[in-house]
Amino acid sequence: MSSHHFLLLITLAAIWGSSFMFIRISAQELNAVWLTEGRVALAALFLFAVAIILKKKLDLRQGITPYLVIGLLNCVLPFILIGYAAQGLTASSMSILNATAPTWGAIIAAFWFREGMSFGRILGLLIGFIGVGVLLGLHSTSVTAASLPHAAAQIGGAFFYGLSTTYARSIEKLDSFSISHGSLWAAAALTVPLLLVTPMPHSVSVETSLSLLILGVVCSGVAYLLYFKLVMEAGGSAALSVAYLIPLFGTLWGVVFLDEIIGWHTVLGGCLIVLGTMLTTNTLKLRAI
Repeated sequence: MSSHHFLLLITLAAIWGSSFMFIRISAQELNAVWLTEGRVALAALFLFAVAIILKKKLDLRQGITPYLVIGLLNCVLPFILIGYAAQGLTASSMSILNATAPTWGAIIAAFWFREGMSFGRILGLLIGFIGVGVLLGLHSTSVTAASLPHAAAQIGGAFFYGLSTTYARSIEKLDSFSISHGSLWAAAALTVPLLLVTPMPHSVSVETSLSLLILGVVCSGVAYLLYFKLVMEAGGSAALSVAYLIPLFGTLWGVVFLDEIIGWHTVLGGCLIVLGTMLTTNTLKLRAI
């Protein structure tokens, strides 16, 4: 990986790591549905402006079905689950649990594409789940009994990220910009019916508004552009490694800006989850001695 691509990787990890902090801030006044709609709508508008500047047209040769599916699996469902998770978890815990997304992707792909599960992958799953147990069960400042549903929601969000990534692999002849742009508009449209049955926030502070703006434009719109640029120039494996850096930045921003407390359980659980993810995704391979 060149120094340029490495810088892109670090920047992307820092941006996506910060998203959990902004979700935490926004979730104090916005419920998960309105938070999701605000985020995807702002991101879609940003990419629409980029499309106009770059003169990129949305590819509709395969219709709108791929955009609807990815919009649902990659935006609507995980964003709502993560928005709910933010009401009971710290930003650092959210970012660490989110690192299980590549693991879920590997499990789903094994069944979807009938790929084999090697010993290393199975061991990675076990280590990853042990890491989740360490993170969730060994310290009251991380996750309490009352916040276990929020932790389950965060893991569910990571699951849908894995599912959407696997589905995206089966789509042919669609460029990455069209997928990201079209899926965001689809997500915005799919969330509208939920708004009709979800109470509207009574008031929104300036802090929440700014957090939502950054979350939509920077953490979604700009991040998508950086991610797919990395995929196209450095390859999918290099881009996938961002998942291992996000917990580092998610924890860092939580400590610096939200005064979150980081205990040994957070460090140990996070390391086990990342190790398990690397084994499951074959980023780290066991060698016979």
